[in-house]
Amino acid sequence: MTSSHRCAQRWGSSQTIQRFVCFEGRSGRVLHFRQGQFRFGVAFTDNPSTYWSKFAGRIDGVFSKTKQSTESHQKATRANPTTENSYKNVAASLCGELGTYMRDPRIDNAKGVLILLVVLGHYLEAINGWGDRYLSLFLTAIYMFHMPAFIFLVGMTTKQEGHRTRVLKFGIILVMFQLAYVVPISIINGERVVGLFQPYWVLWFLLSLIFWTLLTPLIVTVRYAFVMSIAVAIIGGFYPGDGYQFSIMRTLTFLPFFVGGILYGQRAITVSQILSTRWYLAVAFLGVAAVTIKLWGLEKGWLYGSFTYARLGVDTLFGTLTRAALLIASFASLIAFLACIPTKRGFLSTIGQNSLAIFVIHGFFVLIFQEAITRYGPLSLHWRSALVVPLSLITTVVLANPIYSRTIQAFAGSIGKRLLWDRKL
Repeated sequence: MTSSHRCAQRWGSSQTIQRFVCFEGRSGRVLHFRQGQFRFGVAFTDNPSTYWSKFAGRIDGVFSKTKQSTESHQKATRANPTTENSYKNVAASLCGELGTYMRDPRIDNAKGVLILLVVLGHYLEAINGWGDRYLSLFLTAIYMFHMPAFIFLVGMTTKQEGHRTRVLKFGIILVMFQLAYVVPISIINGERVVGLFQPYWVLWFLLSLIFWTLLTPLIVTVRYAFVMSIAVAIIGGFYPGDGYQFSIMRTLTFLPFFVGGILYGQRAITVSQILSTRWYLAVAFLGVAAVTIKLWGLEKGWLYGSFTYARLGVDTLFGTLTRAALLIASFASLIAFLACIPTKRGFLSTIGQNSLAIFVIHGFFVLIFQEAITRYGPLSLHWRSALVVPLSLITTVVLANPIYSRTIQAFAGSIGKRLLWDRKL
């Protein structure tokens, strides 16, 4: 199923025939239109004024020809089973024409919370939060689900076409920031520029995302892709080489979450909606899971997803069982997390929409803070802990400005166009 067809779906059982209704907001327009018992929704945010007159005219033209009473519509549906598909194809073609998909504010809100937790977690690591009993428990709770959930949502919103341009875009951004991180640090430390082929720190996500994007056509066509991805994640722990090289271990370890997002993302959202009325139970589950893992005495390397079983110093049986248990705990935790997410669009949505820019840039802020603490701030752990919360909020809010995301996209797009000649990135 293509992204355009995901826009068109049967929803509700209204027996009224309505004209389309447009809701305008800061992030664009959302169009809902209903014909008989079929209701469709289209959301688009990319220069909506450019398309609006043509879009509205097309909708009006289509439905001026297809209006009919409810009874005659039901008769037509019974007489011609393809009627439903014809309506779906109308909506799908419109969505495909605009190149857009329907945005769910819960997904943007969830990404907003998750990227804030990513920033907070890195600030806490910069002050050696793992060395404190309570901070390490908090970090365990964060790392148990924040990247699995983030990758799950990325998989859920991944389009099933245009792989070449997306891979090229991610690759350009990766090279840009790899040089931006590695070269200045090497110059400051007076060292040779090394490690260009090993993604620097936070940039592992971009390289893994490239691999996952390349696998998307297989994921949607191969039977039992989800089960196979779990097997790959568990067996991948036996990798004999350096798990950090080319982000191999994280690509394998977190693969089930990307695959799960593509195949079962909407079902997970539905389950989380059921749990949302008992959000306090979801929060309690996260707490209990974190305490259980901490009492189990697992090393933090298990939560990073970048270490092989040999690097963790465990045998075959313990490694496979632990990896499987952590996968189950992470999936359950991300469902519990989604149950706690607000459903209305707000500032969290803006943060979530610009999460990639925040992800790749915030490392500079963390490195500067870490260097400042080391050189000029002999503060106690409690004072440093008090600093990281407002710093995380400030960093996230500042980088959530769309100008950063647009600049990165524009720069990557301009290079991509030259590489692809007249192809649009």
